[in-house]
Amino acid sequence: MIRVMIVEDEPSSAQHFALCIKQFGHRFVVSAICRQVCEAREAFCKISPDVIFCDIKLYRENGLSFIEELRQQGWKGVAVILSGYDDFAYAQRAIHLGVMDYLLKPILPQDIERVLGEILLRMEQNDNGIESQLLKSLRDARPLFINRALDYIAVRYVDQITLNDAANQACVSSTYLSACFKKHTGFTFMEYISAYRIEIAKKMIRDNSLSIAHIAQQVGLNDVIYFNKLFKRITGCPPGKFRKQLSESTEKD
Repeated sequence: MIRVMIVEDEPSSAQHFALCIKQFGHRFVVSAICRQVCEAREAFCKISPDVIFCDIKLYRENGLSFIEELRQQGWKGVAVILSGYDDFAYAQRAIHLGVMDYLLKPILPQDIERVLGEILLRMEQNDNGIESQLLKSLRDARPLFINRALDYIAVRYVDQITLNDAANQACVSSTYLSACFKKHTGFTFMEYISAYRIEIAKKMIRDNSLSIAHIAQQVGLNDVIYFNKLFKRITGCPPGKFRKQLSESTEKD
């Protein structure tokens, strides 16, 4: 079984989580529901949870500080933060602590199901099947919500998509996506979109029948002057010269 602990000082929210987890099934069992960190510490020692859903704002206490305390003790399980605050500083600290997800209240049942599904999928991908550690790979692997954002960009790069659009598709807050995106891709959100568009343009530019202006439009950049500048900044040369170099290289071959 996958032992889950809920740390939430609002009884209705805690029961809502517990019910959603019970309905999800698939080996998840709620082993403890705690309203305060002192209760959570005691329960942690008794049940050694694999997964902790923890609110940030608890009575006179901070949920992130509790997760940090557990990490310092060597706990490598899955932590999911619950918050009513879309705060960049909280998101940054959550990333530092290896938190798997950062759910903004009000939290819908499908949000909980999504997170549980991701946890289960990653566990099933782990060959050794050790449930109690959940494994360093859970923290080291690229989060599925990042993959969802990347897939969204791959489909919608022609449109004027925003960070909020991608965050909605990935089912996370825009603050959390922004904080995580560069860590896992090496680019900011807008840098990645720009680089992706230029990669597509580089493939299209091989077709001499396509004008530079047409290619710019096909990758979502209607301003050809801006496209030329962006292309040069990313590749080191303007699109016309890039095309010429490709042609010369082909002729030599």
